[in-house]
Amino acid sequence: MSYDLMVFTLDAVPADTPTDELLAWCRNPGHPDGWDVTSPDGTSPELVAFYDELRVDFPPVNGPDAPSGNELAEVPGLEDRLADYEIGVDHIYLAFPWGKAEKVAQTIPAVAERLGLGLYDPQGPNVFFPDGTMV
Repeated sequence: MSYDLMVFTLDAVPADTPTDELLAWCRNPGHPDGWDVTSPDGTSPELVAFYDELRVDFPPVNGPDAPSGNELAEVPGLEDRLADYEIGVDHIYLAFPWGKAEKVAQTIPAVAERLGLGLYDPQGPNVFFPDGTMV
C-alpha cells in the first residue's frame, strides 16, 4: 500500500472548477502521447522547482534522476526514502511507502503552497489550493 499525493498547476484546474469536474480531473489528469513521466523536462517551472526540492529527501525510484544501484548500496537508508514520481505537463503524482506518510504529509503541503501549486489527496479525497480553499 502506498501514500499518494498529487500537486498541480492552477492553470490545469482553477479553484472555481465545479467539484465533480475537479475530482474527475484529479483522478485522471492524463498525458500527451509519448510523454516521459519519469522526467521533469517540459513541465512547468513551478513543478520543476517542486520536483527538485522534493527529490533531495525523496529521490525518484526510476527515471534520469533515480539513484544508481551503487548509490543505493552505499547510502544507508536511501532505498527507504524512494518515491514514485509520475510527472505530467501540469501535475506530479507521487507515491510513497506508507511508512513515510507522516513525514510526507508534513512536507509536501507546505512546499506546494509556497510554490503556488494545488494539492490533491486521494486518501480523502480532498483538494487544497494555495489560497486556503479546500474542496
